[in-house]
Amino acid sequence: MDDLFNIEQLGINYASPSSGILLETGTALGVNYCMEKQVDFFNETVETKLRAKFSPTNKLSKYLSASVYLINIGTSDYIHNYLQPDHYNSSRQYNGEDFAELLTKKLKNNLKDLYNIGSRKMIVFQIGPLGCYPYIINKLKPRSRCAEDINKLVSIFNDKLNGMLKELSEKLDGSSFVTVKTFDLIKRLILSPADYGLAETRWPCCVTKANGTGLCDKGPKYFGSDVPRDVPQISNAMSMEKEYMCRDIMSPRLNSSYSQIGKPVKYICQETDYYLFFDELHLTQAAYKLIVNKCLNSTPSVP
Repeated sequence: MDDLFNIEQLGINYASPSSGILLETGTALGVNYCMEKQVDFFNETVETKLRAKFSPTNKLSKYLSASVYLINIGTSDYIHNYLQPDHYNSSRQYNGEDFAELLTKKLKNNLKDLYNIGSRKMIVFQIGPLGCYPYIINKLKPRSRCAEDINKLVSIFNDKLNGMLKELSEKLDGSSFVTVKTFDLIKRLILSPADYGLAETRWPCCVTKANGTGLCDKGPKYFGSDVPRDVPQISNAMSMEKEYMCRDIMSPRLNSSYSQIGKPVKYICQETDYYLFFDELHLTQAAYKLIVNKCLNSTPSVP
């Protein structure tokens, strides 16, 4: 464990699949750790690992204040909570405005806790246009390109997020909050993919289970009438079958048919550099590179 703590290059990810700002979010899929618990883990890291590495104590404070903290959370609070009335009561308890208010108040407390631990430079991502994600499109089948009622729901949260971060910036001495405005950027990637080197923004590269989780499925889930005739061909050598089916190939990093967590490695989607979505809910690495480059080469949005 000590090798992990090369202080000059330290980076730790506390993310938990399907988790959200709220405690109950995503729990229908199994155990996860909500934002509050992730902050607790960070505090534990500081107290049990980092504090012993710094002497005197003020060096730790300087290190924590100079570090950059990425917070990208909230998507599952809609996908795996509010929009799942069969498993959660939130949509019956709150309208869109009140639910967004609940989320931002809870997140505000989480960010203040991070500040009290020592965090100062926080980069907070908006929630993307979920109404344009394959998971929502395949489920709701809107007549337009995106389910705009879902996008409006998410936009309520994003607007409140901007106001909340501005308030924290003004009240927390020495803090710096930067908003990553992913909603509009992803919308632009969807509407003008060729401008960003993408070819497919409607269908995911990896076909997953109906709830958007799991390994790639081999079955031709999107064959037939569901596949539009004008689907762009990524290369002349690729047929639609190759484009929309994950190939049966082993990961070069693995020596057996099982991954490091014991699950069988079955199918790995190809040509991810040309897709916006890796699966029905997550962006590809190519998409995140575009987002990061846009953030690094643009004037930061500081509320």
